[in-house]
Amino acid sequence: LGEVMLRRVAYLLLLLLAVAVALTGVCVYRAVNTPDLQIQGDQPDLSLLDGFDYDAALERLGEAVRIRTVSYRSGEVPHPDNFFALHDMLARRYPLTHATLHKELIGKYSLLFYWEGTDKELMPYMLMSHLDVVPVENETLTRWSHEPFAGHIIDGYIYGRGTMDDKLGVCGILEAVEVMIKNGVRPKRSVYLGFGHDEEVNGNFGMSVMVKALKKRDVRLLFALDEGGLISMGSVPGVKDPVALVGVTEKGSVDFRLSVVTPGGHSSMPPVPETPIGILAKAVTELEANPMEPRMEGTLFLFEYLQAQVPFAFRLFVRNLWLFKPFLSPLLSGDGATNAAIRTTFAATMMRGSDKTNSIPAEPSINVNVRIIPGDSIASVEAAIKRTINDPRVVVTPVMSEANEASPISPVQCEQFDFIRRAIKSINPDVHVAPFVMVGGTDAKYLYDITDYVYRFAPFRADKEDLKRFHGINERLAVDDYKRAIQLYYTLLRRADAMEEGKQREWAEQQSRYDSEL
Repeated sequence: LGEVMLRRVAYLLLLLLAVAVALTGVCVYRAVNTPDLQIQGDQPDLSLLDGFDYDAALERLGEAVRIRTVSYRSGEVPHPDNFFALHDMLARRYPLTHATLHKELIGKYSLLFYWEGTDKELMPYMLMSHLDVVPVENETLTRWSHEPFAGHIIDGYIYGRGTMDDKLGVCGILEAVEVMIKNGVRPKRSVYLGFGHDEEVNGNFGMSVMVKALKKRDVRLLFALDEGGLISMGSVPGVKDPVALVGVTEKGSVDFRLSVVTPGGHSSMPPVPETPIGILAKAVTELEANPMEPRMEGTLFLFEYLQAQVPFAFRLFVRNLWLFKPFLSPLLSGDGATNAAIRTTFAATMMRGSDKTNSIPAEPSINVNVRIIPGDSIASVEAAIKRTINDPRVVVTPVMSEANEASPISPVQCEQFDFIRRAIKSINPDVHVAPFVMVGGTDAKYLYDITDYVYRFAPFRADKEDLKRFHGINERLAVDDYKRAIQLYYTLLRRADAMEEGKQREWAEQQSRYDSEL
């Protein structure tokens, strides 16, 4: 009997070894035979930009930065004259654009331009940016190396609020249009230029109104390109080369108010066993200890497009997610940036208690900001919060005034995405291009009402230290990046005419392909 058992164990071990060898062979084979989804960039035709005065363009961007178009709260424009001043500056500095394109004021402060093409059978598209910027906190002023609204050009950088986010887009697009008109070039395909005035506070009265106006006119767009992903320098795990990240979706956003209603009282006689703020603290602790389940669909796009660019050991992992996928989530969950790309996140941001140090608040509250991954919803998140906290004393209330569901995922197996990445590659031949999930919000979320093809890309390079400059201290843009940004917008405008998609008679077939892809 002992020999029989030993033989069975031996057979079992041999079987397990054979399975392990087979799995290893399959994994290695798939890693060795990794398809390269990157493309070779072609030489862009920038002949019209020969002799273009990039220094003068930088001065125009600096002038725009000096106009303080700051957004504070949704629905409020405390300094309307600043927006009108920016409108006037753009009209003065880009006179041919304003004389040639149809300009429309939307929501009092947003700008919509329409450049009618010579072939009305071609579907139009939209290039986007925004006019407003976030505030500069007074207590940070001494930490800026240069005055935040001066637009100084120093040591190869232009400094100031809006240089990265996102007056570079406004001025860069207008520079490209202006040079085309100056050289007598009119596109075949019509193009809209959409510049919202309140993107930094959710865009409810700018881009949202603009899209509603276009929808009312039965406008359908071939695609829309807004700000968003950038050229990441060393921030993508396993990839040493620069990666141009094109956002194909963005997370939704909603705030939840957690509150506890109590009689209040004097702090000398606190309630037993917990104070109201203690109850709320426990609720937040539960949320942080029990994150939402990961949803990997959007992030897998990124790894799929970069699988041939990572080291072999990492490629072995990425090419065999059918086997290793359960290990990917814990790996990405350990870093704040990658964790935000794979799941809905909770962040306690504000607390309201008592007005006095010796009073127990009657109704303390905590605000939890939630960023919703595609696949989750406001309703499912609310249910998850209540289930996780599991305390009837805690009242969970969604604040819907500025809430947005997560955006749909735009297609990547289509000419629109290929058109954008080819243009990026032609101006930046050293980069790889990949789709990714935007964890922040943009005006692009509104465009899905008039197109299924919505993409997000900001044409500049940033390493991990540069990322801290977004909405932060010492925001700046490299002079060379602004030069390439103008070239990219110019290339997009010139090449859009040649796109095969977008003829009205082809739209039904294109929509059918998109539905099949979903």
